[in-house]
Amino acid sequence: MRWHPRLDLLEVLIPKLHFSKKLRGRLPVNTEVFEGDSLDAMNSFVPKKLTRTMIFSKNASLFDITGKFAPIAAGLKLDLRAATKLTKLWTDSVPEELRSKWVHNFWKLESLRGLKFQRARMPQNAVNTRMNLIVACDMAKEIKMVGAWGRFRLDTGKFSCQLVMGRSLLADEDGTIPKGELESLTMGSNMGWILRQALEKWIESYIVIGDSTIALCWVTSDKKRLSLFHRNRCVQIRRGTDLDMLFHVVTECNPADIGTRPAEVSDEDIGPNGKWEKGLPWMREELDDAIEQGILTPAVDLRMNDDEEDSFKKGLVFEKSQEILTRGHTVMLSSRIEKVKERAEFSDYLLFPTKFKLEKVVRTVAIIYKFLNSFKCLRGKLKKSENKFQMLQVNVEKSISEQLDVMNNWSLVTQVAGLSFGVKKPGLQFKGKHHVNLTSEDISDALNALFKRATLEVFEFNKKEFINKIAVEKSGILMSRSRIFDGQRFKVAGGLENTDIMADYGINVHTPVLDRHSPLSYSVAEYIHRVVSKHSGYETCYRDSLNFCFIIQGMGLFRELGEECVSCAKLRKRYINVEMGPISDEQLVIAPPFWVTMMDMFGPCYVYVPGHSMYTRSKKVIEVKVWVLVFACPTTKMVNLQVIEGKSADAVVEGVTRLCCEQGGVPSFVLVDQDSSIVKVLSEAEVNMKDLELMLHREKGIQFKTCPVAGHNFHGLVEKKIRTVQECLEKCDIANMRLHATGLQTYCKLVENDMNSLPMGYSY
Repeated sequence: MRWHPRLDLLEVLIPKLHFSKKLRGRLPVNTEVFEGDSLDAMNSFVPKKLTRTMIFSKNASLFDITGKFAPIAAGLKLDLRAATKLTKLWTDSVPEELRSKWVHNFWKLESLRGLKFQRARMPQNAVNTRMNLIVACDMAKEIKMVGAWGRFRLDTGKFSCQLVMGRSLLADEDGTIPKGELESLTMGSNMGWILRQALEKWIESYIVIGDSTIALCWVTSDKKRLSLFHRNRCVQIRRGTDLDMLFHVVTECNPADIGTRPAEVSDEDIGPNGKWEKGLPWMREELDDAIEQGILTPAVDLRMNDDEEDSFKKGLVFEKSQEILTRGHTVMLSSRIEKVKERAEFSDYLLFPTKFKLEKVVRTVAIIYKFLNSFKCLRGKLKKSENKFQMLQVNVEKSISEQLDVMNNWSLVTQVAGLSFGVKKPGLQFKGKHHVNLTSEDISDALNALFKRATLEVFEFNKKEFINKIAVEKSGILMSRSRIFDGQRFKVAGGLENTDIMADYGINVHTPVLDRHSPLSYSVAEYIHRVVSKHSGYETCYRDSLNFCFIIQGMGLFRELGEECVSCAKLRKRYINVEMGPISDEQLVIAPPFWVTMMDMFGPCYVYVPGHSMYTRSKKVIEVKVWVLVFACPTTKMVNLQVIEGKSADAVVEGVTRLCCEQGGVPSFVLVDQDSSIVKVLSEAEVNMKDLELMLHREKGIQFKTCPVAGHNFHGLVEKKIRTVQECLEKCDIANMRLHATGLQTYCKLVENDMNSLPMGYSY
């Protein structure tokens, strides 16, 4: 950017076009520079093999900090994206069609060289110095455009209008138009906030305008639940812009719309008197007139049509529909219910996993397989699986014969053998305890059968590429790659082969993969939530589940179960929302160090008079008491330590005076506890100060506020610092040293330097 002081004009510097490399910041002698006057001459000058490096180099040479050529720069960014896509290396040449586009781009930049703009300033016929700011946003064709125009009221009743800043940014290729419009609104809100901070003394009012009804309705939506993408951007917009300052503008009257169509931008549009520089005619009139004419509409008054409603709902997260699939829990959406039913019909479980609790389902399936294995005709024919699973605890009971020998009771025989005497149908209507001894192998066979069904569901309802990424198949069951890998296995050696040492250390290398909507996933998740994790949070439940199985999108499943669990709802009701104690307004002031100061003291500390620290024949030990005055800055968290010889007002004055000398100024506000001597000092002290004109003033008293008794919210910082100082002095072992007052002050300064040398955010 170059300023011409005689004419008070600004010029955006556009370097002369060349394709040579600079050496030490200078062009080589006899470098060929373009000096033609036609497009054909430019076509002849540009190399036939135009590489990506050349294109990016020429684009980077255009430095436009104010955004005078932002619409042109937007088109260059689109062509840069195309060059990146069509080339693999920086030295690759672009296709002929794209080269032709860049020939036109270079020629357009040549035609803009030497163009001068009036500097953004207040007109001479302005009524006052208060400026109105209009920030416009738009998005189309992968370009997001933002511009800010400043207006001054003139003596003619109208307004002046001139560009203050303009910016362009590439949009996401896969994004939708409403999402891009929302991001452009975020850019406009951020730019408006930055300009208001930089020109705080100039800007009186502002508005942010956009032509997307859907994006503005997302921002003004208070009661509807937005998705993460939309909520984050809406929060950012509302953080920098008041809702009353958001307006919808007709597309034809949106000045930012100029830059979203780079192919249609002409030299007149971005010239010194063009639409981009001077704005549109309605921007030089009253805003109320634009509202009456229908150009502007307050965002809070917008209403969408049916087509816009569909796009608006894509940014929402809908509430749950309560359909119970697991005991005590609910499933979220009807679409998820259909997915669960679809997987249940596909697998055709022997016993539906969610019909009973997981313990009962597994034991029932284990009894069925144990019964089948008891047939002599099937003995040895049923294939044993190599996978061993142990999810449920097995109660090892005594054998039936041992129980008969110990109890020797006919009632036990009746219960065990199923014998009944004196009844019409013996054995068929038996009621009592059935003893079926299930071993760990039986439980493992049952889980193996269930996990094989779940593996078929994973293959059926998930993409093959995704399955290969997260799992590896072993004996017909998909195992998670997070615990087992193709070329790596945990090995047990050294005489521990026959032990269960891996399980003892909580390491399970066989964790099967389950589908998110599988009925078995709901049953397993409910068991882990209820039994293993004891109704803990969903993060804990998910972490505990990884030792048993890997559920795809398991975090969401455990969150769903935790939100709808009746027991968890009761536990959440026990939480009490405790409001933290309010802090004083002075603690939130951004000011130099010790402008606001917290003051307190601790002691007494015992020191010795110099020369009387040891008992001799001619000298006695003279021990005296001193106190340490502690100052803490709530802004920078710095501390200052001063040793004083008493708790009187005179001693406190000496400590405060040393603080003022070391910090270079008197604290403007002091937070103290209700100590009479400190309060007296601050009330009666006379302070000599010099203003900016070096005039000496004398003021009586220092502003202070006494903190309430046990008010740790007001005074907790300095109390914490005192505790830290005491711990540091204890580590220095000063209790075993015979120090005098100056020595204690030296140690306090060492501790002070150590504490103040820590980066902000760190503490002992």
